[in-house]
Amino acid sequence: ELSKKYALDISLFERMVRNEVPCVTLEEQHRMRPEISSLMRRDSLYPKLRDHESVFKYDSVKGVETNIQFITHTELETDSRESTSYSNPHEAKYTAELARYFLNQGYEREQITILTPYKGQVLLLRKEMPRDVFEGVKITAVDNYQGEENDIIILSLVRSSNASPERRNPIGFVGIENRICVS
Repeated sequence: ELSKKYALDISLFERMVRNEVPCVTLEEQHRMRPEISSLMRRDSLYPKLRDHESVFKYDSVKGVETNIQFITHTELETDSRESTSYSNPHEAKYTAELARYFLNQGYEREQITILTPYKGQVLLLRKEMPRDVFEGVKITAVDNYQGEENDIIILSLVRSSNASPERRNPIGFVGIENRICVS
């Protein structure tokens, strides 16, 4: 309600652009795999974005066929009665097992990060992932991870679009263009 009433859902950078403050847009990136940066170009977020030659030298991710994958399921999320956050128990279990799989491929715990846009999912993931196995795997909200990087990123988006019409819950702020870019 506050974000709509006071336009708090608009970033400082977006406010500057709207007010015609001179700015420079990233045109060459040095961090993302080309498979990821291509997603940024496809949706016109960064149409002129180029990949620096260094990103073509990354090793492929061990144990999977492709370096970027989208995994879908039909399990519904739950919402917290105390807050506006969401969690998805099925996805938390799956995410924990995927992290375990990467550990079994030889990755160190510190090489794996799990991101999610919802604090409720962060808490659920921490419950699902015992410290004796996962200590060192970073589990955090997307907003808290901006500017950081890691070898393996697992993104848990939580929300389901498979609900029946009477229970249909739109994906909310996860579907907003700048939120997609941050993720």
